[in-house]
Formats: sequence, C-alpha cells, structure tokens
Amino acid sequence: MFHKNKLFKPGYPGKIMDKGGRNKKKGEELSIKIKHSKNILIFAGVLIMLLVAMVILLRSTQEQSQSIKVCKSNDDCILQNKDCCGCSMGGQSSCMTKQEALSYQEILKNCPENMACIALYNCGPGICRCQNGKCAGE
Repeated sequence: MFHKNKLFKPGYPGKIMDKGGRNKKKGEELSIKIKHSKNILIFAGVLIMLLVAMVILLRSTQEQSQSIKVCKSNDDCILQNKDCCGCSMGGQSSCMTKQEALSYQEILKNCPENMACIALYNCGPGICRCQNGKCAGE
C-alpha cells in the first residue's frame, strides 16, 4: 500500500517506511543523535558559565559586605535599630559600624507610619566597642 511515496508495512499499522522498506538509514539516526548531543553540550556549557559567574558575583558581594563590618576604634561602632519597631518596642538593635548602620537606616526609611509593635523593651547592649575588628556590645 502506497501513501505519498512511502510504504505502509503490513502488520505495523501507521509505521511509515521509505521506498526500500527500511525504517531509517543508520547514518540519519547517527546524525540526529550527534546533533542532539551537541545541543545538550552547548546548553550544559552555557549553564556552567552562568553558575561560575554567579559564584564570582556572590563572592565579591560578600567581600564588600564584610569590609563594612570591620572597625578600627570604638568611635566606628554605634547601636542601631534593625527593624521598624526598634528595641524599645519589641524590635531588635545591635552594635555595628557606622557604615553598616547607614544601610539599615536606608531600609528603615520605608517603615510604615502606623506600624503595630509589641510594647516590650528588648534593647541589648548600651555601649558599643570595637573588639578584635568587630563591633560588640557591653
């Protein structure tokens, strides 16, 4: 039985064969597998390059954030609120460098005016000092 220059093989309904009665040439199958393998290798290579770029970016960001946490004297350290409520209303505060405190202050500018806070005194240290290059409270 012929259909558009193809032959339906009896006993295998719907299976299209070439005119010689063969399914596909071995070379065609191999070429399709090679093309498929190349595409997978290219995709894997691009994915690996993206992962390496992300690791490099994260490391440089961590190094920058660590550098603003280093103090040299007691004057570099201050007590800073870490959330919108503040430590006198159930929030948190901690000793940190003035540079690190600036980033918290920028974030805290976006606090809502009608923030509901717990009336709980949660303040930690009263005095911040530089100890071994890190701000710590007493």
